[in-house]
Amino acid sequence: MQYVGEHLWAADLGRGLTALSFVFALLSTLAYYLKGDQWKLLGRLAFRIHAISLFGLIGTLFYIMAHHYFEFDYVWKHTSLDLPPQYLFSCSIYVLECADALAKPRIAIIGLGYVGLPLVAI
Repeated sequence: MQYVGEHLWAADLGRGLTALSFVFALLSTLAYYLKGDQWKLLGRLAFRIHAISLFGLIGTLFYIMAHHYFEFDYVWKHTSLDLPPQYLFSCSIYVLECADALAKPRIAIIGLGYVGLPLVAI
């Protein structure tokens, strides 16, 4: 059942990016364990897709929290319309720490540097 005004696209996008990230992380792992230049290229491509989908997933989380989509359970429990914008970011960081996903973007950034993409020091 779909209600008027629901933002189901964000849920579908989140599920799709999660599945995409998981599949390409497994593919990247498999490709790096197999020997050969073609497998190495496939592993690098799979890792890039994994990293991009992971950052898209985190961006989707920030978006639903910033726009107060209260039909999502986490947004309902951890945000409020009275909450100043700087604290919305804190709520997002909390969920990333709880899911231990804060380490994944760092690993993705380091990995992108290893596969040859130029990175700017932050």
